[in-house]
Amino acid sequence: MTKNTRPLLTPNQITVLRFLLIFPLLIGWFMTQDESIRTWIAMAFALVFVGDCWDGIIAKRYDMRSVFGAYFDPIVDHISYFALLIMLIVDADISLWFLFVLLDP
Repeated sequence: MTKNTRPLLTPNQITVLRFLLIFPLLIGWFMTQDESIRTWIAMAFALVFVGDCWDGIIAKRYDMRSVFGAYFDPIVDHISYFALLIMLIVDADISLWFLFVLLDP
């Protein structure tokens, strides 16, 4: 049995996929009030954060670090955190002051 030494997706591909998923999920969240659809959207959004872990693991394990990933991955991380906070604040699950606490350097 041969061992595949290359991952199916590169870390940069995972990062771009995460970026492309954030906005449709965010828009879908506000377009529907159906709790079952929102549950699926929340689970898909959780996969965005799991993808964040996996792209870092793959980049380190297979030494696939790149300049693009070094700059774009943190940007996608912040966009995804901010999108999650917007979803929670608009639905009044957390207070607005919590956003300012997180944004304070």
